[in-house]
Amino acid sequence: MDVKTRVEELRTRLLSQVSQIYSDQDKESLVAKLMQVMKLESDCASPEQFQNHWNEADIATITYGNTFLKNDDAPLQTLCDFLTNHLHPEINIVHILPFFPFSSDDGFAVMDYTQVNETYGNWDDVSEIANHFKLMSDLVINHCSGRSRWFDQLKTGKSPGKDYFVK
Repeated sequence: MDVKTRVEELRTRLLSQVSQIYSDQDKESLVAKLMQVMKLESDCASPEQFQNHWNEADIATITYGNTFLKNDDAPLQTLCDFLTNHLHPEINIVHILPFFPFSSDDGFAVMDYTQVNETYGNWDDVSEIANHFKLMSDLVINHCSGRSRWFDQLKTGKSPGKDYFVK
């Protein structure tokens, strides 16, 4: 199946799903926006042009940012030390579960996606891990803390938060 056909099939499926969820909206416009945001217009890159950033030779570990505690060091620093001293080079990908400030749910009720939870460390600590490993993290955009600025904006009708939620 060629790329244009696959893209058109995806557009049709999206239209069906969007129609069920947003019955009172302009569905064609919503699907067009989604396709544009995902860069899936009909002239999108073919699978042959896609560059995979990992393969069967890679080995990943998944961890919370505060799994390891040592003295007064930030947990992310201790994690970096543990990974580099005990798992490297056999493990070359580290997936850190949410390390943002949060109000509950073991980090999944994120309050601010632009910050590192100060009890874990800071962006320099995350960068140091990324200097030694391929790094993945959870963005968790389908979760939000009731104490986040975006939720406060929703409650007061202010942008941009008021547009981040479906009522």
